[in-house]
Amino acid sequence: VQCNKLNAFNPQTVRVLELIADRLSVAIHNAQLYEDATNHAKELAVSFTIAQSLVSTLELNDVLHRILKVIRETFGYANVAILLIDKKKNELYIKAAHGYSTYVMKNIKLKIGRRKGITGHVAATGKLFYTPDVSKVPFYVMGKKTVKSEAAVPLKIKGEIIGVLDIESEKLNAFSEKDLRIFSVFASQAAIAIENARLFDETKSLSLTDGLTKIANRRHFDLIIENEIRKAKSYSRPMSLAMVDLDNFKQYNDRYGHLSGDKMLNHIAQTLRSHIRDTDFLARYGGEEFAIIFPETNNLTAVKVAERLCNTIFSTTLRLK
Repeated sequence: VQCNKLNAFNPQTVRVLELIADRLSVAIHNAQLYEDATNHAKELAVSFTIAQSLVSTLELNDVLHRILKVIRETFGYANVAILLIDKKKNELYIKAAHGYSTYVMKNIKLKIGRRKGITGHVAATGKLFYTPDVSKVPFYVMGKKTVKSEAAVPLKIKGEIIGVLDIESEKLNAFSEKDLRIFSVFASQAAIAIENARLFDETKSLSLTDGLTKIANRRHFDLIIENEIRKAKSYSRPMSLAMVDLDNFKQYNDRYGHLSGDKMLNHIAQTLRSHIRDTDFLARYGGEEFAIIFPETNNLTAVKVAERLCNTIFSTTLRLK
């Protein structure tokens, strides 16, 4: 409290001001405690929301889109991306994103390494990186012209980095320490959910794939054929089915051995797969039996395709050694 007069405050006024200051200090302290409690409650609520939404599904694409949805709805940041690591190419690719062009999502690949883009740097170091001003980062890789600040958090499973959660804002210095702390908690939960979904996809793939030929197995075929028959009936559309059986396969196995028999089965499977349409469905039905579903195909056309496949197999050579 200031006054432009000399000796404006008498002892009684000073005492009143001291009492007011005491009350203000208590009120400010209580307000700070309330703010801290509110922030903590918000962090817990966000963490609970994340956990609840992520454990409700094991499908990888669903998990990734729920992650983006929670971030958008909780924090309001429009530019969010989840990048996963391609170990063979040693690079990051965008698996899911919001706020970026289709071109960026399909074509942007970032090498993993220090100073190779912010996300590449995080994937290499395993540490959170935040820049309040991307123009000050010499190795920043632009994904959108309007971006001003960026936070990237590693996604880790048992110490191994599987990807990066990247959040960008069109405001300078958009993220507080509290935001970064929440992002880190979020990233740890998201990493677990992503890994669980990946393992689920692998398990599901193994349960639906023939181990020898790597094409669909009988179980997968049973699921697809029911769906295709239902669609054909519902829309009054043609559908054909071809059954492929190898003649004298037992004699072949007895003469050349089961290893050669396996090579023969795999050779036939790959030949069939490479000579049918992407919309057709090939499965190993039994020991030496294969099945091909031809959607939107009448019997006459399917017979011609089957004859062509037989001729193709007859004209190919399998080298056993």
